[in-house]
Amino acid sequence: MKEVREFRDIVYGPVDSWRYKKSLGINILGNVKRICTYSCIYCELGPFSIKEQKNLYKFERDVFVQTNLIISEFKKFLDKYFDVITFSGAGEPTLVKNIKEVQKEIKNIIPDKPIILLTNSSLLYLNEVRKDISNFDIIDAKIDAVSEDFFKKMNRPFEFVKIENILYGIKKLKEEFKGKLHIQIMITDINYNHIEKISEFVNEIKPDEIHLNTPTREPWKKPLPPQKLLSLKKYFKDLKVRTPYD
Repeated sequence: MKEVREFRDIVYGPVDSWRYKKSLGINILGNVKRICTYSCIYCELGPFSIKEQKNLYKFERDVFVQTNLIISEFKKFLDKYFDVITFSGAGEPTLVKNIKEVQKEIKNIIPDKPIILLTNSSLLYLNEVRKDISNFDIIDAKIDAVSEDFFKKMNRPFEFVKIENILYGIKKLKEEFKGKLHIQIMITDINYNHIEKISEFVNEIKPDEIHLNTPTREPWKKPLPPQKLLSLKKYFKDLKVRTPYD
C-alpha cells in the first residue's frame, strides 16, 4: 500500500521547502483526513474511494479549530528556527472562517516572519475570502489548468467549483492584493501539453513568481524528469520562474 501523508497536528514542522526554506506549517483545518474543494489526482493526503471523496468535499466556509487553540499550539514552537510560517495542511485553508483572525494574531506574535498562504484558488472569486486573506505577506495560488476538461482531470473539483470562477478570482486577487502573489502549477503528463494555454493566462496577470512543480511524493509519485520540466520555463516571458530542479 502506498504511503500517504496525515496531518494530526495543528502546527507542524518546521519542514524543508524548496520554495520557502524552513517552513513552520499551520493546519487550521485540524485533525481530519482532508477537507477540500478538490480531490487532486496527485494529492499527498491520499487517494480515496468515490464514497470517501464525497464525504471529504467541502464548499461552505466554517470554523474547524478555535483561534485560541491554534495560537496556544503555535506558541509551543517559538523556540524553533524557521524562515516562514505557512498556512497549509489537511485541505484548503480558505474554507476556514477564522483565517484572518489567526493570521493577525500570529503576525502580532512574530511580526518579522513572512506568513504565506497556500491555496488551490477555488474560493478566490468570493469578496469575503479575498478580504480575509489580504494581510498575508505572500499568497501562493495554484492553477493546473485553464479549461474545464483539464481542470476536471487534474483537480477533480467539487461539483459547484467552475474554472471560470478560478480564473476570475486569481485576476481579482492580483488587482487587489498588496503583498506578493506567487502562482504554482503542478505539471504531470496529463497537463504537460496544456502548459502553453496556462502560460497565456499567467503571463497576462504577471505574478511575482511562478513555481513549476511536479509530483514527487506518494501516493501519486510520477515526477517529470528535469529536462522536461525545465524546458517549460520558456513559456513565461520576463517572469521569475522556479522549479524543484533549480
